[in-house]
Amino acid sequence: GTFQFTRIGENNSIPTGLVADSTGNVYVSYALTVGGVQQSRVVKYNASGTFQWRTGYNPTTTNDESFADIAFANGRVFGVGYVRASASKLRPMVAAFDGTGARVAAEVQTTINGFCRKALPLGDGRFYAVGTQSDSGPGVISSLYNPASGSAAVWNRKATPGPTNTPVTFDAAIDNWNNLYYAANSTRSDASG
Repeated sequence: GTFQFTRIGENNSIPTGLVADSTGNVYVSYALTVGGVQQSRVVKYNASGTFQWRTGYNPTTTNDESFADIAFANGRVFGVGYVRASASKLRPMVAAFDGTGARVAAEVQTTINGFCRKALPLGDGRFYAVGTQSDSGPGVISSLYNPASGSAAVWNRKATPGPTNTPVTFDAAIDNWNNLYYAANSTRSDASG
C-alpha cells in the first residue's frame, strides 16, 4: 500500500482502537486525559483524511472513562471500555454512535466490577462486548448488546480455569454462526484459560 494520510491527535491522548468502514472512513478511539481523569473519545476521518467529527461516551462530564476497542457495522460505531465508579471499581461500558457521531445508545453495567476489552459486531446491528470481571468470582464477561433496544442482554460470566485470580481477556472472535470465542490468561503465571 501507498501511504494515504497522517493526523496528530489531541494532546494528552492515548489511542485505543482503530477501524475503517467500506467507504474508507477511519474511526479512532482514544483516552483523553483532562484534569487528571480519562475521557473516552472517538474521532472520524474520511478516506482523504479530512476531520469529520469527534465524540465520546459522555463528553460533557469529567467521568474517568475509556474506550478499549471500537468496531463498525451497519452504519454504526460501537465502543466498549469502562467508567470508573470509585478508586477501586471499574464498570463495563458499551456505546453506539451513528454516522454523524451522535450517541444512539449506551449502557454502564453497575453490578460488575470489570471492563470491556473487545467489541465484535454481528451482521444484524447487534454486537458482543467481551471483557474481564475482577470480583465476585473472577472471570470473562460477555454481553450481546442491541443498540436498537438500548439495552444489553444478560451479562454472562465464564470462570477462568485454574486459581481464582483475575483473568485478562486478550482477544475474542466470533464465527459465521455467531459463536463467541475468547482467549484469557490469569494474573498468575501457572494458570491460563
